[in-house]
Amino acid sequence: MGKFNSKPHPFWDFWGPLFFTIIFYLGIRYYIVEARYIPSGSMLPGLQLQDRLLVEKVTLRRRGPERGEIVVFNSPFSFDPLLRLGNQPSLMQCFVAGLPIFSWMPGLSHSACDAYIKRVVALSGDEVFVNNS
Repeated sequence: MGKFNSKPHPFWDFWGPLFFTIIFYLGIRYYIVEARYIPSGSMLPGLQLQDRLLVEKVTLRRRGPERGEIVVFNSPFSFDPLLRLGNQPSLMQCFVAGLPIFSWMPGLSHSACDAYIKRVVALSGDEVFVNNS
């Protein structure tokens, strides 16, 4: 009878837990919860500049947003006239630019990859009027 070698290859002693940790982190970040911060004063006074928050992603997979909730959404390309001409970043570029380890690198991010944090003021079928006075 041959002897069965159950000891894993030494390569997996270091890289196995590292790969598992990265896959686990990306799964949690993509499907369950993601850390964000408030980069501008557009949500004052409810959320302050540089506030940090955790965005829970499970609830809105089961139902739509409700009036008054704060939601996070990716930039619609139509906000930027240059992007309407087809100058859109790849999904991989947005993915890499969104990782915390790369987010500080200049030139890597793209405005189409930005996420917006806003309060829901109207739902489908509502009419919204803006009054400048």
